[in-house]
Amino acid sequence: MTHALIIGGGIAGASAAIALGKAGVTSTVYEAYPTGGDDVGAFLLVMPNGIDALRAIDAEQAVIDWSFPTPNVEYLDPADTVYASGPMGRTHAPRTLKRADIYLALQEELLRRGGKIEHGKRLVSAEITDRVVATFADGTTAEGDFLVGADGVWSTTRNLIDPDAPQPRATGLTLVYGYSRDPSIPTVPETCRLVACGLVYVTSPDNETFWGAGLPGGESEVPWLKALAAQFADAPGEVPRRVVGAEQEKVQATEIHHLPEQLPRWHNERMVLVGDAAHLSATTDSRSTGEAAGRVRGQAGAHARGGRGQRPTRGAGLAVRARNSLERGRQAMSLPETMRAVRFHAESGKLSLETVPVPRPGPREVVVKVAACGICHSDLSQFDGYIPAQLPSITPGHEASGTVAAVGSDVRHWQVGDRVVIAAGRACGDCRSCLFGGTIDDCEALEVMAFAYDGAWAEYVVTPGVSLISVPDGVPMEQAAVLADAVSTPYGAIETADLRMADSVAVWGLGGIGTHLVQLARLAGASPIIGLDPVPGVRERALSLGADFALDPLDPDTPKRIMEITDGRGLRVAFDCVGRASTIAQANGALGLRGKVVLVGISADTIDLGREGVFLGRRHAVIGHLGYKMKHLADLVELVSRGRLDLSASVSAVLPLEEFEEGIRRLREHDGNPVRILLRP
Repeated sequence: MTHALIIGGGIAGASAAIALGKAGVTSTVYEAYPTGGDDVGAFLLVMPNGIDALRAIDAEQAVIDWSFPTPNVEYLDPADTVYASGPMGRTHAPRTLKRADIYLALQEELLRRGGKIEHGKRLVSAEITDRVVATFADGTTAEGDFLVGADGVWSTTRNLIDPDAPQPRATGLTLVYGYSRDPSIPTVPETCRLVACGLVYVTSPDNETFWGAGLPGGESEVPWLKALAAQFADAPGEVPRRVVGAEQEKVQATEIHHLPEQLPRWHNERMVLVGDAAHLSATTDSRSTGEAAGRVRGQAGAHARGGRGQRPTRGAGLAVRARNSLERGRQAMSLPETMRAVRFHAESGKLSLETVPVPRPGPREVVVKVAACGICHSDLSQFDGYIPAQLPSITPGHEASGTVAAVGSDVRHWQVGDRVVIAAGRACGDCRSCLFGGTIDDCEALEVMAFAYDGAWAEYVVTPGVSLISVPDGVPMEQAAVLADAVSTPYGAIETADLRMADSVAVWGLGGIGTHLVQLARLAGASPIIGLDPVPGVRERALSLGADFALDPLDPDTPKRIMEITDGRGLRVAFDCVGRASTIAQANGALGLRGKVVLVGISADTIDLGREGVFLGRRHAVIGHLGYKMKHLADLVELVSRGRLDLSASVSAVLPLEEFEEGIRRLREHDGNPVRILLRP
């Protein structure tokens, strides 16, 4: 039986062990603390997706029993006025508990299931043979089939996997947190209150107030309460002073660190990182049970099958983000002055990497630090003049993901550090729909990112706050970037086609758009699904991703084969992702009665649909499709996070921003037949 060594008995480690047990993999948890770590960490707010992640491993009740519901949130300005409030969970309420309690809850649940935990075991080294042998500081060793590094911010496992891995850096902020039963604290039942000065607090049903606040400087700045009192002395409101000035049961502090960049390596053939060891954020006190479960399930499966580990399937934030309630003007001021960006100059037709100012958010805008951005054929169409340039100079790139770096004064639903995917459009504000209160999806003259305003081939990009979709921790940022157009446009095209289960479908052109159309058509229940592309390797890929048949459109027998495959009825829906007159004509000719051609590809060709009488008599329809709705992007994030849609084969390469010309060349020349090539600033 496969056996795992799990380093660290915190949230990620215990969750990983429970998840592995459900998958039939035994494990032993090795915890450095000599006991359960009763004084470790501040309090946590477990959001609904965190409860869902725990439910996936049948462990939610253990945490529910140790916590209390906190369904509501209030935002207070510096004068203690509530300027926004509402529910935090759509399906069920978030839960609040101390971090030490969630440690104990998950550890007790693991032991109840027959799991093993050894305390006082601090990892110092690991040797990989045909298995992995871990050595601990007390001189003992342990052997297993693979090792899970859930050993937190100062992860030894991280350095064993990659000796050159980026190291945690101090943010210059200390999180001070405490617990009080002082009745003088103004409380609101079942409500988390965030005050603009940088304080967050919540009160339990038995009147114990949990609070946290950010304090500039290192952890050595003590006494903390005195320092906080000085920090809040000039605040116009009373709430911060009353909370920190109350009689306290316990006060502790921890200096906040973060990993300044994405890890180039988070696993090797026998070791994998989860939790804070893999992606510690400056705004997060802990990471996800779901991410831990997803990664170790993939690693366990890899060793059980002899195959490749899968990406994490679902993330769930377990954090109290005290720093995110700082004044939003201060957040914007923390941005650097300049950044690198690729610029396209329409008059010369040239692209260059330049140093430009970092954008600042308007009142309803958000600045996103770009994690990855795709290179799309529509970018090339603008460079080549098929899509006329709207501006003399512009930053390309409209398929991007990243983390929120700054928010405008009127933005309430995003916070610094949130992981997001960026929709590639903004409402014009002038059309009839916009003037009458329509949303971005209703706009009649949608402005497209990278064409009407600067895109994301840059270190930072500014976008409307309503153009973002949250990305769970378990979804890789590279896959999230691919969602914005390469997957969402095909998803929207399926809605445009009104595709039904068992509809016969063919897709012309199996590049980034067409490949994902095949996957989504299968997910939607289409049958049969036919992929058409002149490149043999691309056709093989389509078969592996869900096509029932893959044909060469240049083969003169292809129209006959389509009729044979559909039992002489022809196609219900033909998606053209090429945009050429020849492929559109072939798609139109393959339609059955009441069939539809959906035009998704872009070119400058003039199309010919043949004799009008045939078109009329067969009741054919030709529909143009462009873009997607915000709901489509949100749906796709859900499908990927739940493991229903696998995009692991969609990222063909990730290149540094300065190699944008190489990425463009590969796409133009079909070098390696890429699905999507990404740039990483």
